[in-house]
Parts: sequence; structure tokens; C-alpha cells
Amino acid sequence: MPSDNTGKYIRDMLVQRKQVVITFEDESTVTLSERGYTQFYLYPKKRISDKEYAQLKEAEALDPFHSFLIRLLARGRYSEAIIRQKLYARKAQRYQVEELVKTYREYGLIDDQALLKELTDYYREQHLGYRAIQRKLKEKGFSETLIKAQVKPLNEGTSMHYFLPFLKKKYAHLPHIAKRQKMYQALVNKGFDHDTISTVIDAQAEEDLDVVYPYAKRVFDAAYMKYKRTLQGNALNERLINFMRTKGYTMNTIKQLLGEKDHDEREGI
Repeated sequence: MPSDNTGKYIRDMLVQRKQVVITFEDESTVTLSERGYTQFYLYPKKRISDKEYAQLKEAEALDPFHSFLIRLLARGRYSEAIIRQKLYARKAQRYQVEELVKTYREYGLIDDQALLKELTDYYREQHLGYRAIQRKLKEKGFSETLIKAQVKPLNEGTSMHYFLPFLKKKYAHLPHIAKRQKMYQALVNKGFDHDTISTVIDAQAEEDLDVVYPYAKRVFDAAYMKYKRTLQGNALNERLINFMRTKGYTMNTIKQLLGEKDHDEREGI
């Protein structure tokens, strides 16, 4: 282990715009950022021990990672796991990553608990379901243990009802079965529980005939023109009923369409 009495003298110090270049008597140099330089008390002719020189070299090696983290954290906040990943991607050594993470934790710039709460509140303001919130937090690098400890399920029915008016309007033209499938999948994508979705959708299940009818009539008329070429009477009606049922329309809607078509034919329309 080197003695503190060994070392070398600083020959010159060149202060540049964003860094300080330290030149030693043996022509070796150390280049430090302003941040790195302020960690030490340096001046020309000062003798630097081997231990101090090693510390200067380590500060020099860490400076690019500090610059990277400062730029990164100026754009937003990240979980500790994501920051570690980004540092390793820039070829930082494990001991360097540990030191950097510790430093920025002390600065208050890495705080998983505070960031997790902030993101959870944001996702809840977007009315996302518990599963979607869990998924997004995992994507942000938070551990499953921390998520389960801090993020508790809320009344999902309340959040789900936020989306229902938009979904009902978007899929109003579809028959009941198709509309239910579309709404169900949209709510699954929002992260809601399957059982809760079924309960809420079933409570909204009554078909809005006034909205669905114009679309149903177009489908029915096209099918009628196709099948009447080869079928008639009960055979034609059965074929139309089966076809419309496969499209998800209710018998009430189909019977109304058949009744209107029968009336039109009797009237010669």
C-alpha cells in the first residue's frame, strides 16, 4: 500500500470554460469538470499523495457519468433501476454505479418511493385500472415488492364508469354482442379486472335500438338482396334470422326488420 509521503507535485493548472486541466511534474494530466474540481483543494506546486492522485483519477473517470446524469435528470425523473440500466449501458463499472446512485440519492434526485407515489397519482387521474397501473410501474423499473407495498387497489367500478360514456358512444352503432366485446377489450386494455368489467358491462347491456337500428337495417337490406335470389318465404326468413344473429343483433331488432320488410312487400314498396 503506497505511503502518503510518496506522490508528485502539480506543475500547472489550466482553467478552461467547463473544466480544469491539471498537469503534474511528470507530464501526466488529470482533467476535471467544475463539479469534480470543487471536491478538492488544489493549487500549483502542491504535492499530491498517491492516494490523492488515485482519487483525482477516479473523479476524472466519474465526470462523464455525472454529466450524463445531470442531463438525464434535467429531462425527467427515473426509478433507480432505470438509472442503473442507463449507466451500465454507458459502460460504467459496478462500483461506479453504486457510488453514483448513492450520491444522487443523497441529492434527493433518486427517490423511488416518492416517484412511485407521484406516478401512481398521475395514472389514477387518467382513470387507469389497478392492473394497468401495476404494468406501467413495472415498465418504469419499480420492483413488484415496492408496488404491492405502496399501491393498493381502489374501487375500480368508479374509475371504469369514467370511460363508459365514451365507449358507448364509440361503439353505439354495433349490435349488442359486438359492442360488448369491443367495450370489454377496451376496458381490459385500461387495466381493469375481468370480473368487474363483466359486472359493469352487463349492467349497461340494454341495446339502444334508436342508435343501432339504422346500421342494422343496412346490414339486413344487403343480406335480403343477396338471399332473396335463391330463397323465399320461411326459408328466406330463417336464413336472415341466422345471419343477423351471427352479427350480434337481438331478436327484437331482427323481428322489427322482418316486420317492416313484410309490410313494404305487401304495400308494394
